[in-house]
Amino acid sequence: MNTTCKVIEVIDQFLSEQSICENSRRTYRAGLVYFFSYLTGSEVWNPTKQKEVRLVTAAMVVNFINNLNKRNISVCSTGMYVAVIKRFFLYTATKGIHENIASGIRGPKKYKGLSKDPLTLSQAKLFFNSIDRSNDIGKRNFAIISLLLLNGLRCIEVSRCNNKDLVSNGDVKAIWIQGKGRVNKDCRVPITDEVYFSIMEYQKTKPEYSPDEPLFLTYGNRNGNSRISTRIITKIVFTILTNTGLKTPRVTTHSLRHTAANVAISNGMQLPELKVFMRHSSYSITELYIQEIKQKNISDTQITKLLSNLIRNEEKKIELPVSHS
Repeated sequence: MNTTCKVIEVIDQFLSEQSICENSRRTYRAGLVYFFSYLTGSEVWNPTKQKEVRLVTAAMVVNFINNLNKRNISVCSTGMYVAVIKRFFLYTATKGIHENIASGIRGPKKYKGLSKDPLTLSQAKLFFNSIDRSNDIGKRNFAIISLLLLNGLRCIEVSRCNNKDLVSNGDVKAIWIQGKGRVNKDCRVPITDEVYFSIMEYQKTKPEYSPDEPLFLTYGNRNGNSRISTRIITKIVFTILTNTGLKTPRVTTHSLRHTAANVAISNGMQLPELKVFMRHSSYSITELYIQEIKQKNISDTQITKLLSNLIRNEEKKIELPVSHS
């Protein structure tokens, strides 16, 4: 075990050799720093004080995971921490820095269904109509929501868009996006005239236009005229959901993407087309959407009616006791 390395140095070295996008690199770093900061109490690792690498045990990792569970951290977030820790210690073992004590650690089992619910059509209409488009911020928000809800884009895909990514060639309008886990903007997403014109209405509010500048900007003194972040987009959606009374633990920003899939499936879109529309990496993910949505539709309508009929029929068969008084 090499005890001459500093914790931050090892983390930086690890991240520099990972073939991942910059957003994932930031996530990895935050996860590792949080983990090692948690171990500060044991005086084993302390990134802030740059202590040397010392022995970390599997029990410490398990204790960290148990602590996340006690704090009700989501399964997805806990799984991220576990994955990063396992990958880090595999790296330290290959470099002779620290043994791979996390090889036998397993993260929590993920629910294999969809963790978020889509909006109904009436809810989606309420959501859209609640956006005030009389000012610059409202026009920006409406354009962003249009891409999220009508085209099923992810927050990171919207955030990465530049002005030049929006294209119009006659009747064909589209936007080029950098998809999840991709390094280039190699995915062309067709958009409707309504979505295109909502973006153009927002474009008119900008003081100047440059093709290479972000498509959507932030407002405010601190980060004015800078690229909008996924955090701000999530906050916009959260605020609208809360103001309209639609916010629940299972209705979040990602619900807008599920809503787009739900509408597509309800209108007869089949598996191959839906996979392309949602830009899924595999058919198994797309099939999950179809099965979940179909199952929900059945449980909400047919099964409820069948059970209601069954109860009514059984009630008719019940004979009241005869009185002998």
